[in-house]
Formats: sequence, C-alpha cells, structure tokens
Amino acid sequence: MPSTMTKPKIDKPEMTDRSARGWSSIGVVFLVMVTALALRCSGITFDSMWLDEGYQTMVDSIGVKPMELEKLRPEPFIYSLGEPRSTAQVMNNFRQVDPLCPPLYFLCLNRWMTIWGTEDLAVRSLSVLTSFLSMIAIYFGTKKLFGPKAALLTLILQAVSPFEITYAQEARMYAQVVLCSSLSCLSYFILAQSLSTNRSLLTRLALVAIYGVSTWAMINTHYTTLYIVAFQGLYGIAYSIRHRSPTALFHFAAGWALTMALWLPWWDLFRQAASGRGNYYVSRTAGLAWSLKGLIKIPMNWVSFLAGGRIVAYAAPIYATALVLIGTATFISLNGRLRTLLSNTVLSRLKKLSSRNTSREQISSSALTYVWCWALIPALIALAADIAESRKTVEVTRYLMGTAPAIFILAGLGAQRLLSMGGHIRWIVAAHVIFALVNYTYAHVVPQREPWRDMAEVIDSRVPTKDLLLISPHYDMICLNRYLGQPRMQVGTGPLLGNEQVYKVLKGRERFWLLTAQDGGSVSVFVPPEYHQVETVKMKHGLELTYWQQSRR
Repeated sequence: MPSTMTKPKIDKPEMTDRSARGWSSIGVVFLVMVTALALRCSGITFDSMWLDEGYQTMVDSIGVKPMELEKLRPEPFIYSLGEPRSTAQVMNNFRQVDPLCPPLYFLCLNRWMTIWGTEDLAVRSLSVLTSFLSMIAIYFGTKKLFGPKAALLTLILQAVSPFEITYAQEARMYAQVVLCSSLSCLSYFILAQSLSTNRSLLTRLALVAIYGVSTWAMINTHYTTLYIVAFQGLYGIAYSIRHRSPTALFHFAAGWALTMALWLPWWDLFRQAASGRGNYYVSRTAGLAWSLKGLIKIPMNWVSFLAGGRIVAYAAPIYATALVLIGTATFISLNGRLRTLLSNTVLSRLKKLSSRNTSREQISSSALTYVWCWALIPALIALAADIAESRKTVEVTRYLMGTAPAIFILAGLGAQRLLSMGGHIRWIVAAHVIFALVNYTYAHVVPQREPWRDMAEVIDSRVPTKDLLLISPHYDMICLNRYLGQPRMQVGTGPLLGNEQVYKVLKGRERFWLLTAQDGGSVSVFVPPEYHQVETVKMKHGLELTYWQQSRR
C-alpha cells in the first residue's frame, strides 16, 4: 500500500532569499569594512614620505613658494614649509612644483591639515578616508547592479588589494580618484537605467547632481580621468541613439553642463596643464613595438589593481589568481551566462515577478557591458593619445586608477562564479586573499620607498652640525628635513645645477658630506679632484650618504 505521506516541499525561493540575506548581512559587511579600515591604518607611517608626497604634495597643499634650496645659508637650519596657508594662498601659489596636477586634492588636504596637523599620520589619513568611502560607493553600486553576493566579493577584493592599500596610505590624490570615479561612473549608469524604469523626477535630478559634481571632482583630482569622461560621452550618445531617447541625452547633457559650470573657475589651470603635458616624466618615443607593448599593458594594469605593483617572491602567485578572476569574468561575459551573475535574492524575485524578468536581465546585461567599457575604453583612448603625442599614460598604472573600480567589480563577478562552481576551484578566491595579505605584510616589513626617516637619524648621530651637507637632487632637502632633529649646514645641489655651484660652496672647506637619492649620485663628477671618499652609508632604494675629505699633499 503506497504511503499517503508526501515529502515536504522545499521552497527554493525562500531558501535563496535566506542565502542572499547572509551575503548582504550588515554584520558581514561591517566586519569586512572594519578589516579594510584596519589594513589601511596599520603601518600607515611605516614608510617615510617619499619625494612626491614630501615635496610636491606638501608644497602645493600648504600653499607656499619653495625657497631657493640651492643657496647656502650662513648658519645651520632645518627647512620647514610651516603651517597650512589659506585656500586663497594655496591657489595663488599653486603649481610651484608640478605644472600638471589639478588643485582639488591639494585644497582638500590643505583644509584637512588645518584641523589635524601636518604630521605623517594626519596627512595620510585623508587618503584612508577617501579609500574607505570609495569602498562604500562601490559596494552599494555593485549590489544594485549585480546583487549582494557580487557586491560583498567585490568589497573583499578591494579591501585586500595591495595596490589600493598603497595609495590609501599615501599623501597623493589617487585614492580620491577612485572615489570620484566610482561615484561618477556608477551614478551615470544608474541614471541611464532610471530613465527606462520610470523613476521619479526627483530621483533623476539627484542622480544628475551626483554625476555632475563627482565628475567635476574626478577631473580636478587628476586630468587623466578625462579619458573616463570621453568614454561616458560616447556611451551616453550611443545609449540615446540606441533607445531613441532624446530624454536620456537631455539628462546626460544636464550632468555635463553642471560639470562644466563647476569647472569654469579652474579652466585656465587646465589650459596651463594641457600646454605642459609633454614634460619629462610622461614623454615617450612612440613606435609599433611600443604601441603593442602599450596594448598589452592594459590587462597588466588590471592585474596590478588586484595584485599590487611590488610583489614579494613568495606572494607571486597572486598574479595568477588575479588573472583567473579577470579571466573568469571575461569567460562569463563572452558566454552570456548572465543569470549566474545574479544573486539568489534577485533570482527569487524574478520567479515571483515573471513579468519583470526580461527587463531585469536586460539591465544586468547592459550593466556588465557598461562595466567592461568602463575598464577598457578609457585605457584605449589613453593609448591612442599616447601614440599620437608620444606620451606614456598607459604605462603608469596609477594614471588609470579611475578604471580600477570596474576591475574590482569584474573580479568580484569572477569570484562569484568560481565559488558557485564548487570543488577545489573555489579556493582560488581564498588563495588570492591570502596572497594579498602576505604581500601587505611584506610591504610593512621592508621599506617600499626611500627611508628618509632612517637617513635623518644617521645624519643626526654621525654628521657634525657645522659640517657642510650637500643634498642631491636639491628638492630632496624637504624630504630629509621633515625628519631631522638638529639644524644643519646644508645646501641643495644636483647635476642640473652644474659644477660651478659645487665648487663655490666647497671653497675653503676641508671636508663635506654628500647625500644622494634618485639620480642625484651623478653630481659626484662635479666634486673637485682634491677630494676623495672616506666613508659611505648605503640604504634601500638608492639613498646614500658619503663623507669626502681633501687629500693630504
């Protein structure tokens, strides 16, 4: 006799709802956020401020004109930039160091320092904050587009990214680039989708405002983000034509108009930068071989965003895991398996709301296409400009950090796919996180930049205060003096200043010390022949202190 009992029916949508809630749990997200913040705060002052931080950032943010560093003063001194000046003075003295960078980051840092001070921790903590805010923006943007699981995995990969952490711990503008790019590009796509989902006028106006302000901020944090704006323009026009929507073009144009209106007061600064963009550190002799190298450099940049730029040997597999994550996202995209990219929460809603099934899949499909375009098109535009103008934007990974959020999102989607496949393959995601943390540990044990703090201690302990100290290149005086404890008879020099300056400051002296960094060592050929090296102190990253004395006849 057959049993009248039936097996309990499993409500799969309800189970998947619970699973999705686990991925979007406030507790889990909070734990990842706290961990990310801890990674960015711990070891933040391990490395001394390097040249671009200690010289360019501090001079432009404090708002001073650097004094003549190559002039010898009559008494020992410690060179100090002083306290932050007013914003008017910052703008008045802006570009005393670098003719290319826009002013927004330096103004933000100026105001930040008036509250928190000019010590290393205080100055770098602004980048920690902006990095943290970018994670929030990317998490919620990814959650809206692809669901909570993809969002959480994206958050984890960004949280442990050695590259992201590096710039979250530097007094430079690149963490701010990531934040502004995230807000600009995500609000732009959400605005486009709101036009086809009958969102309220207030919502659309809010999205236009967020897009316009964040895009202005993005451009005026680093001018290379104009390549992202060019991509957005192409996408907006294509979207409007494809959907035959003058309304969409009107909304996009409103965002662009707001950006330009905010930019007008600083437009002359941009024109000045554009006229000087061929300066020495971005020049390149273009050719076919270099063009192909630049093309290959684009996916290499993607790997760097996930793996970092300086990888210790025993963390080298992170390059492979990063490639797998990006490769998996590529495989998903090429094969059109969009349903596997949606979270269980979205899938259950699709079953309950079948009338909206096609619409939701189309949104997810277009979102994936948009993210890929965000990652690729600005880099291709930059490469084309590099070839045309013999520059090397693509070769310098940090110049394309505005595309990094797209790579974090794609890697999160790749990680989601790997985890769904089960078996041993899911451990690739765990391995990537482990290798990232290993490299993070390495970066906070071995100095990644010139150890100016250590060199200052050596000089304080070994160099008599009345002995002449030559510093080459001359602008490194600001980096050294940031950590000096005692005044010094010091003067900046360098190969560009010629041998007459060296002869002049050495006249009548029996001995002197020479501190060199970067390419400053070549100044030694200008030392008069009657002097010889007596002692040398070498440190990491080419920092060297030598003691010279006149030869006895």
